[in-house]
Amino acid sequence: MIWEEFVLSILAIVIGGGVLIVGIAKITDLIKTWITRDSTSQFSNEEFSRLAKAFMQHKKDMTRRIENLEAILSKEQNRESEIAIEEPGPGEQRSGSLSNDLDSGSRSKTRTS
Repeated sequence: MIWEEFVLSILAIVIGGGVLIVGIAKITDLIKTWITRDSTSQFSNEEFSRLAKAFMQHKKDMTRRIENLEAILSKEQNRESEIAIEEPGPGEQRSGSLSNDLDSGSRSKTRTS
């Protein structure tokens, strides 16, 4: 009786292991199929090439626009650097309400003198 129980338990382990291995294989196959279902091409070759051409044209247009903006910006920077700031002479008054705090001491001395 003990021998029959031993053989039966070994047979149950082997059959259970086989069912488990087949079950795991089927589940992984099902998961792979589910993952690859969305990776199929949604576009035909003709539509893909049309979209690729449109993308390349858009890229060229954007590159041209960026180059134009960079040229305008560099002209603006050159123009600003060429503008000279004119300092009034010693006998001239400054226009505007801004004053240089560093010169205020020397001007107050010259005004009171």
